[in-house]
Amino acid sequence: MIIAAGAAGYEWFKLMPHESDHVKKIKAAGFGVLTAFFSGLYWVKHYPEYDGWYNITLNIVGLVLISAAVTAIFEVWKSSPWWLMYLFLLVWGADSGAYFVGRKFGKRKLAPDVSPNKSIEGLIGGIVTVAIVIIVVQSIYLHLTLPQHILFLVLSIVTVFSSVLGDLFESMIKRRAGIKDSGRILPGHGGVLDRIDSLLAAAPFFAAGMYMSQSVCILGVTGSIGRSTLKILQQHSDQYSVFAVTGFSRIKELSEICKQYRPKCVVVPSDKVDELQQLLAIHHIFDIEILTDEAGLITVSEHPDVDVVMAAIVGAAGLLPTLAAVKAGKRVLLANKEALVMSGDIMLQAAKDHHALLLPVDSEHNAIFQCLPQNYLQIQSNGEPQLGVKQVLLTASGGPFLNFSLEQLKTVTPAQACKHPNWSMGQKISVDSATLMNKGLELIEACHLFSIKEQFVTVVVHPQSIIHSMVQYVDGSTLAQMGNPDMCTPIAHALAWPERIQTHVPPLDLFVHSQLDFQAPDITRFPSLKLARNAMQAGGLAPSILNAANEIAVSAFLQQKIAFLEISQVVEHTLNHVQNGLADSIDTILQTDQLARQVASQRITQLGS
Repeated sequence: MIIAAGAAGYEWFKLMPHESDHVKKIKAAGFGVLTAFFSGLYWVKHYPEYDGWYNITLNIVGLVLISAAVTAIFEVWKSSPWWLMYLFLLVWGADSGAYFVGRKFGKRKLAPDVSPNKSIEGLIGGIVTVAIVIIVVQSIYLHLTLPQHILFLVLSIVTVFSSVLGDLFESMIKRRAGIKDSGRILPGHGGVLDRIDSLLAAAPFFAAGMYMSQSVCILGVTGSIGRSTLKILQQHSDQYSVFAVTGFSRIKELSEICKQYRPKCVVVPSDKVDELQQLLAIHHIFDIEILTDEAGLITVSEHPDVDVVMAAIVGAAGLLPTLAAVKAGKRVLLANKEALVMSGDIMLQAAKDHHALLLPVDSEHNAIFQCLPQNYLQIQSNGEPQLGVKQVLLTASGGPFLNFSLEQLKTVTPAQACKHPNWSMGQKISVDSATLMNKGLELIEACHLFSIKEQFVTVVVHPQSIIHSMVQYVDGSTLAQMGNPDMCTPIAHALAWPERIQTHVPPLDLFVHSQLDFQAPDITRFPSLKLARNAMQAGGLAPSILNAANEIAVSAFLQQKIAFLEISQVVEHTLNHVQNGLADSIDTILQTDQLARQVASQRITQLGS
């Protein structure tokens, strides 16, 4: 009957009206499990008035329950032994609290016909004990957004009540069978079932809650970060689903992604809607909602059905949708460094105010994050390193022109600049890597993200791109995060943190990569790095001016309107001709961004005349 109730609940949920014709199976399964739960609760409540359930079909129920529990325990252990320990703590806490409080204060019987020794006071004692466990684990060990905290709390409570019901259910069966203990295999403790009855019921609920699929929105899905994110989501399709994707110019690629992943929403520029609709029609896809422009980006970023936002739009265009995701309390995977460069203090304050979780995806910042002490991002800082940290070492590959002379740099082409020796990246970030402006922007991002002054961030050129960054401590230790140069590694880390999930990236072979070289950056040949450091020192709107001018200059270089060395000249000119000020509002930042673009464009015109 319990199995039938669960199956019926699953099917009933699928028949109910929903916002979308597509019903997530995990939600339907959850509804079915709850139906089975309340069916079991009904049996316990009405025992011994009704005991028609006590028949040969209980063999099937036992087979299903025990198999499901063992499988659930194994899956939780595979995810992390610490999660399994937390499950045990919930069950043991509920049992122990109920026993001691019930023994001391128990007066009102919980289910006298099923288990005479259990009391309502004992149940309350168990709940209080478990509440302490939940609070300790959430406050010390977990870093969740507000919605995730609520879901975690609900899952923990459901798990506890399931354990209580499991205990009562086994007691009911023993009482109907006319025996006190399920066995004698454990002297003084009865049988195995007597020890694990609560766990048998609790484990499937906890495991199901852990593996509920998280909905992901990918801003900039056709870029290299977006593509790498899709690889991870596909590899872990049981845990993640694609809710929304956005694209700008590669509409054919975007349509293929829509065909494979079937998101509920897609965002494109308004002048690309017809093209996308035609391509989707070829694949007979008519159920994906198409949104447009900046308003569409903001809508999907803050959508209530989205759990995780991958912020991978290149440049200033990613600022507002990233900020919208933060204000909506999302788990934001930050690959768009310009968002923090332009609005660092505003973005971080919004994350704090709205309980958003901001995690770095850039390989360097993700490496620093992994090397810093636990909870470092939650510590209040005045710009000085904390918890024994001395300084951050931000590594740079040096780009394709690391060993070029100034004379050689005068004639390099966009094709050469976009051919990075280690990483596969888009054109803009490839040029930034070649000028070292990318490292300058990352320096500014690191200062904001880790609340540290720029003098405590040292850029180290490391051509092999094996060590992704380092943190030095006051005791002389230097912690480094190493790995093959593949963005799937930091993406997977940020997506699953504080847990870890598998990727296709092979482990680092130290015998193959036996030589690691380091050198100081040459700011004479690559002045963009110095310009970025100066902008961070100046503070205020200077980083926004720097970023805007660089975007315009790089675009001009890619169109062969200016030479490679003129990129930094345009940026420096713009910094000198746009007045700095306080970055105290998004409107001010965006207005300054537009002004800087105008000044940079005028300078490019002058250089070309």
